[in-house]
Amino acid sequence: MNNAASNVEIVRKILSGPPPDGVDMAAFAAQWLDAAITLDYPGGSPIPFAGSWQGWKGVADFMSTYHREVDTQRMDVLSIDGTGDDVFVRGITHGRVRRTGKLYVSPWVLVWTVKDGKIIRMLEYHDTQAISGAFA
Repeated sequence: MNNAASNVEIVRKILSGPPPDGVDMAAFAAQWLDAAITLDYPGGSPIPFAGSWQGWKGVADFMSTYHREVDTQRMDVLSIDGTGDDVFVRGITHGRVRRTGKLYVSPWVLVWTVKDGKIIRMLEYHDTQAISGAFA
């Protein structure tokens, strides 16, 4: 298996579903995420999880903030492909902002960079206009 195919398989495993209840999240992070990972979610106010998040704690804070603010109604992964260290994931999310009750639909593309079997960067492109509108 070449490097790109191996990296695609790593991302497929991570996106195959949420870790089962009782999974040690620190061990999960240590297995799949580089300690110095960067997660970038472009956008700004009023999206509370937009910004740059650093390290395992940053990714955990991003996930906590996202799940506190949004009830994901549906998330579909449409395709996963890779070249070299980069893995490209395309999908669509239907969400509801908890505070406003407003629904949004956001197509997205994730660009995850993998080095030595671990994710070192996660860059997420979403329909920030749709998401911002649901927070307003």
